[in-house]
Amino acid sequence: MKLHPGRFALTAGLVLWAAIPGFLPTLVDAQQPRRPGIGENDPRVRVDVDQMPWRNLGKLQIASQRVRLACTGSLVGSNLVLTAAHCLFNARTGMYFAANDMHFLVAFNRGNQAAHARVVRFETGTGYDPWKPAESRGSDWALLTVDAAYGEERMLGVRDNPLPVGSQVMVGGYNEDQSFTITADTECKIVDYVRDPADKLMLRHNCTATRGVSGAPVLYFDGADWLVAGVNVAAPAGEAGGVAVIPLDIRRRM
Repeated sequence: MKLHPGRFALTAGLVLWAAIPGFLPTLVDAQQPRRPGIGENDPRVRVDVDQMPWRNLGKLQIASQRVRLACTGSLVGSNLVLTAAHCLFNARTGMYFAANDMHFLVAFNRGNQAAHARVVRFETGTGYDPWKPAESRGSDWALLTVDAAYGEERMLGVRDNPLPVGSQVMVGGYNEDQSFTITADTECKIVDYVRDPADKLMLRHNCTATRGVSGAPVLYFDGADWLVAGVNVAAPAGEAGGVAVIPLDIRRRM
């Protein structure tokens, strides 16, 4: 099945400096249009950033020339962060942001973080075209090299083959409506596999996640370890779910 390019919205998010009180799942305001990736019911909950697998995630914050953006990333090596390529592109200038404009805040939570690293260089998926993101969505990933090293307790493994449809997964990150901590849909599934216009295989999930969760890992527990089964890159309008890059090419670059 081919992806329908117009149906999905990129999930990079502007940073919203507003805290959401309470620890209950978000309630959708019926008077406001729903954000991409959020349906009628909202199962997202706040999670403990000191616990696995959330302690391996962080906020990717980019500030340059009056542009302030945030996405989610995960540590997949001692100094490697995996995220979405579209997060790194500045449409105002028509160029990628400079690496030194990018900051990775490990386990960011309400203004605090376990560690702060700067990006020193990055590479994007072969074939990704930032001017045609829908046509090259299956290559919408980036590996960032940061200026700090972390131990294995902060690293996620990367799965080397696609999961079966129906597999239980989780997606969480810095949703733009609760951007001060990680909120997650912890009970969702892979519902299908699709191909982008370049014939790259991608997974489709029914997890609730919106802007700001671009680059977040689709998390799978194999009975022993938490693994990255995909990189979240886009969400449909008006309903829960999203599409994610399959990390086969990513493993070859690590």
